Amino acid sequence: MYSSGPDVAGELDPALAQRFIDTINPDCVNAFGLYGGEPALFIPQNAAILRMLPEKPRFVISNGTWSQSVGRTQEFMDWADEWGLRVFVSSTAQHRRAQDRAVLLALVAAGRIVLKPAEPSFIPMGRLARPDAQCTRLCDHDDKPTRIALQPDGTVMFQNCDGDYPAIGTAAEGFPVVAARLKAQGWRSRCPLYREANATHFVDIVPAHQTR
Repeated sequence: MYSSGPDVAGELDPALAQRFIDTINPDCVNAFGLYGGEPALFIPQNAAILRMLPEKPRFVISNGTWSQSVGRTQEFMDWADEWGLRVFVSSTAQHRRAQDRAVLLALVAAGRIVLKPAEPSFIPMGRLARPDAQCTRLCDHDDKPTRIALQPDGTVMFQNCDGDYPAIGTAAEGFPVVAARLKAQGWRSRCPLYREANATHFVDIVPAHQTR
């Protein structure tokens, strides 16, 4: 995974990724995904990561800006097809302004991509770190499979969250340690927003979702 933003230059070290991936029990994984910043900008790097992964479903989440160019669209879709990636394209108002919707809709009709819902209440990563943010306790009721991400600096983020994405471990610890922490709801002790918002009943809350 690659950090996003024009001021971010870090890339995931392939050797670090390989060491972490080697510790993963495939039976604990539903799917592997590529996203954030924009995977279309890192096709060779992402291909290197894909070569390391066990045989599990794979997906990519893209902003779809490549749809404005015939050549870039061909390159991106050829790459996705080669690696068996299910393609999801974001559809917030901000994303739509940088997309050729006619091209994307044609790809939807051909069964090659999925357009994500418009998500009018979309909360971008890091939003909960703002001074006026409040914890929504999404992690207590989200029924989706637990989602974690490996960042370029080696931290592993917990993503069943409305934006703060607390760090719950490191690549150096390995997947079994991170998975055990997840099963013990260990993200709570590592998320200051959650602790602050739920201090009175911190130990009594049990989330609906589980690591799978």
